Amino acid sequence: MTSIHLMCLTTISGLPLFTKKRGDCESLPFSTVASLNGVHMFCKTVGMELQSTYCEDWILCWKDFHESLTIVIAAKGLTEKNIEHVMSIVVTSITLFVCMEDLKNIDTIQDRMKKESKNFMPMIDKTLDILETDILEYTDCILPTENPQLLSKLGDFSGQVNSHFCSIFINHKIAVATEGWWGLDSFERKALSILFCSAKSPLNESVIFLPSKDVNSAFRIVTVPLSATMAICAICGAEPLLPEIQMMVQHTFKNDIDLLLNAEKCVPRNFPDNIEFDSRILGIILLNKTVKKCAISRHIQQSSSGKRTLSGSHRMSILKSFFDEAVDALDDFIEDSKLSCLSQYWSSEYHKCNYTTDGEGNLICVLYVASIPTYTMNLVTEDTLKKVLEDKSTCW
Repeated sequence: MTSIHLMCLTTISGLPLFTKKRGDCESLPFSTVASLNGVHMFCKTVGMELQSTYCEDWILCWKDFHESLTIVIAAKGLTEKNIEHVMSIVVTSITLFVCMEDLKNIDTIQDRMKKESKNFMPMIDKTLDILETDILEYTDCILPTENPQLLSKLGDFSGQVNSHFCSIFINHKIAVATEGWWGLDSFERKALSILFCSAKSPLNESVIFLPSKDVNSAFRIVTVPLSATMAICAICGAEPLLPEIQMMVQHTFKNDIDLLLNAEKCVPRNFPDNIEFDSRILGIILLNKTVKKCAISRHIQQSSSGKRTLSGSHRMSILKSFFDEAVDALDDFIEDSKLSCLSQYWSSEYHKCNYTTDGEGNLICVLYVASIPTYTMNLVTEDTLKKVLEDKSTCW
């Protein structure tokens, strides 16, 4: 069970800006928060950087951002790398609404943070809510068969609205996006997805900042619904106005109702319906480590045949643990030691997990029923990765 305490303070003075918690844990008193920040500040005065420490089954991590914000996290049930990703998303969520100039101004940071908290606090809450099911470093995607047509329509819309940063969301996940969108910083993309998921209204317009593109220039993010579970998102300047963008959306997609409805049917499988997967597969995580995007399915068999011993949430928990504790951790070791590993597997009484990579940034983790022979598992995983990458409808 995951538990987490999150504290955000000013780097120079240690002034608490906000605290959050999730899981079965009590709120930390102010004296404890002050002590956690104090030990971090003391280490800096003697020329050391305190990054993390362990206490029983808890991990404590500290990190400074932009010489203005310090994030302190105490967590149980998360890896240190998970915690680093939480920190990055929290700070990115803040910098979407508070420009760097205000962030680094000690006289205005507290008032500015308070004013913009209504925008970024729901994003931070959402981030903490999805800790156990989401791969935080990666943009969550789905791969409907209609993606090539959707991408073509999105290109038309992008030209009309004069924006390089456009995407189509289905069920709060990216179906297709422009090259400019994929060119954004990976944590900015993740924060933008979380912003969309946490929005109270499907029709939304906000002023944001993109530090990876321009530190202090403001942009405008606009989302317009295409259906009950689908919306188009664009990051642009002050023009065109929102009513004009709505008209552009209607004009671009007016003859494509069936296309949109068929694309929505991809959920919850999240992979093309024309790909037939091995019947022993229970779930899949597909990742591209270069672009930092992923597609996840815990319902890969549209109509289950045979006995299924794991619920959907349990499948996701196992796959996520396999990725965090084996694949992701091993990749860091491999990069540090300059070794190579193209496959790995877990085996237990109730299930088996296997992953493989094509050596070009694509990686797949697969959850199997326990009855699959270990010696055939890697062959099935390789074949599955090949099927997805070679399918012309994936737009991967």
